[in-house]
Amino acid sequence: MIFTRFKNRTYQDGKCNIPNVITCKAEDGLAQQALQGFLVLYPNAVCVTDTNTECFIEFKNDTADKAKSEQYKLEISENKMTVYCQDERGGINGAATVALLLCNEEIQTGEIVDYPDCAYRSFMIDMARGLPSMADIKNTILSMALSKFNHLHLHLMDSKGICYKSNALSKLGCGVGGQFEIADIQEIIQLCQILKITIVPEIEMPAHAKAIVKAYPELACDTDTDCHWTVCPGVEATWVYYERLIQEVASIFPDEYIHIGSDELEFADLPKLNQLCFWDSCEACKQLREREGLADRQAQFYYVVNRMYDIVKQTGKKMMMWNDQIDVTKDVPLDRDILVEFWRVAEPGRGPYENCSMAGLLEKGFRVINADYPHTYCDLEEYMTPEKLHDWNPTVRPNVPDEYKQQIIGGEACAWEFGNLKNYPFYAVTAAPAIMLFGDKVWDFKDRTYTDGDRMLMAAYLFGVTPKNDILSCIGSLIPPREANRYTYVDSVPAQLINRCIEELQTCEKPHYEHNAKAFIQQLHKIADAQ
Repeated sequence: MIFTRFKNRTYQDGKCNIPNVITCKAEDGLAQQALQGFLVLYPNAVCVTDTNTECFIEFKNDTADKAKSEQYKLEISENKMTVYCQDERGGINGAATVALLLCNEEIQTGEIVDYPDCAYRSFMIDMARGLPSMADIKNTILSMALSKFNHLHLHLMDSKGICYKSNALSKLGCGVGGQFEIADIQEIIQLCQILKITIVPEIEMPAHAKAIVKAYPELACDTDTDCHWTVCPGVEATWVYYERLIQEVASIFPDEYIHIGSDELEFADLPKLNQLCFWDSCEACKQLREREGLADRQAQFYYVVNRMYDIVKQTGKKMMMWNDQIDVTKDVPLDRDILVEFWRVAEPGRGPYENCSMAGLLEKGFRVINADYPHTYCDLEEYMTPEKLHDWNPTVRPNVPDEYKQQIIGGEACAWEFGNLKNYPFYAVTAAPAIMLFGDKVWDFKDRTYTDGDRMLMAAYLFGVTPKNDILSCIGSLIPPREANRYTYVDSVPAQLINRCIEELQTCEKPHYEHNAKAFIQQLHKIADAQ
């Protein structure tokens, strides 16, 4: 079995003879695009331009039968692998399968026909609360492509600032780790375009606004405190700056959606955080309510979202937002083409408590991405685990009536604080395994029981070769620990096993896989030092 699981695989008696040099070619069109993606995922392959030359791998167009979106077919004979591309994403999915199969010592002959169970398979990288290295970002994107993700959510902006040097908000920096140049962002975009991964850029408003209000004090509500958790919707300057920002983001990112954030309007239950909303007492907000006929803060929130919706729409884009401030027990005056990302029911003091359920959103007619934090978040030990994922899929938890499940178009795993290496160093070894496990569950909704054999499979796809040693047995789980100063779930790991695993990983030289190997070598050294 592979990560991700195949829908249909038939086996023949033979074995595929894997040559020392992997040669490949493609027909024009979709097949050529799939070949370009394969060369990124398996850069040691040799591309042959002479169409008459026999190659080990060939990509062909197959658009006659489009029964399933993103479907591909792979024929494996003793001396050849042929990928049939149904559409752009189908070709890349087939390329990913071939790249992973080549990590195995043996490949059985036969045929694979494969397609996903949901249309939207996403991973979020938080770049606003710590700047990841370009190498880490690219390696994560490659892991995503190998696990057949088709969306990358980039969290660009938060209370610490914005992760790139914005011309629209030139005074706004980033308090953690510096900023990317726009050229760096474009490099990420180019890689995703080759791998057919759609990017969803996220700004943040109206909350998480400390940095932007500090840079532009004219956006602040009129209060007697130094709390500037939200921008003031009642001053026109707010809309001037956010319109500039949206226009800039729309010009940088070519894909269809812009995520506006819109979560966590305040933390009234935790006043010591000083993260409060003062719209009720701000004079400019009072005048806005009177002018626009807004009854209360909830109505003012919808006004903000609708105004952002109009700004986004003017750029030709569509809008996404988080769910936790939408009160589904009452009329929701928002356009239903807004794609809502569900992450939680709000805590008391943080929004419409118990009134923002996923079932309620679906009943109101919204399409939803499931990012329910206990199952999909990667930043804390108690969130995503193999035990939680084995029987999860985006339509299962939170529980919703069957008639609404078709409106759940996919799921997203969220790596908050991804670039904050000081406080979250574990992402070096947890991101790739989490991507594999989550990618499998949004590709194939069937339950999966993880066994010892899955450790060896995951290691093969982490390091690009079937390992001789059970490397992940040193960790004790398919996802390493996410606690400070904890590196394994095993009480005692034999020193000889650690040394053998390190020696084996030191021989890993394949691009992408070498990045993973170096991170796990460091983890194994930490395990040894802690014993």
